[in-house]
Amino acid sequence: MLWIFAHVIPDPYPNATFYIFLITYFTMLISTAMIFNTKNVFMIHKYIGFQSTTMKSMFISILIAFLIWGSDNLYQTLILETDLKVKALTWHERNPYLMLVFFNTVIIVPIIEEMLFRGIILQTFNQYMNKYMSAILLSVAFALVHYDINQIPILILASLIYVWLTYKYNSIVPAIIAHIVNNCITFIYYYHIIGI
Repeated sequence: MLWIFAHVIPDPYPNATFYIFLITYFTMLISTAMIFNTKNVFMIHKYIGFQSTTMKSMFISILIAFLIWGSDNLYQTLILETDLKVKALTWHERNPYLMLVFFNTVIIVPIIEEMLFRGIILQTFNQYMNKYMSAILLSVAFALVHYDINQIPILILASLIYVWLTYKYNSIVPAIIAHIVNNCITFIYYYHIIGI
């Protein structure tokens, strides 16, 4: 089925990744609706963790995004001794369609990941263990699903910060904002250093 979706609209328009995330989004909505026995779309999003938030929390989320991004850059350059220009060029070669990459990595991925990890999975973990154990276990899982062993420490740190935002503001919206801003900064920085 994904093959059909991916080939109906050719690149540079939405590809298989876009449809996987779209299907994941609707699967999460349907699963949450079944668990909480509701058909109200607003309530489904509320159960996932979409609560209203304040301007202060949004401002803090943006500051935190810069902190995570800066920590990641320092970690990659000082600890891993990564040449970020080479990494950016490699990344661009694998993802040549600028707008598609922006849409997937800056918009879709953060929303889906936060709904899944800081929304559904975190709430599930909180039913069976205390919030600190939930945060640690969730963050380790979040790091492992990215399949990049070198990035595990920074991914765990980022996840713990996103969990803290979720707990502090009782909503996944600040974590989504921080995640989107972090990915956006990376996107802009990569294209800046390779001169595109």
